[in-house]
Amino acid sequence: MANFDNLWRETIFGGVLKEMRDVRQELSSGRRRWFDDDVSALELIIWYDAAEKIDGFQICYDLGGG
Repeated sequence: MANFDNLWRETIFGGVLKEMRDVRQELSSGRRRWFDDDVSALELIIWYDAAEKIDGFQICYDLGGG
């Protein structure tokens, strides 16, 4: 997973998104990670299954823009 994290942070988003720590986890067999960027009002949430494979994602943009 380290290779994905490095690619994610440095190549795709250029270090713009920051991972939020201590994200409340849902009652399921997997987990989620939450990234945000205050400058561009963008959030990315990634859900992983029990095997640590990506199960889904959500991108939110223009937060607070009406």
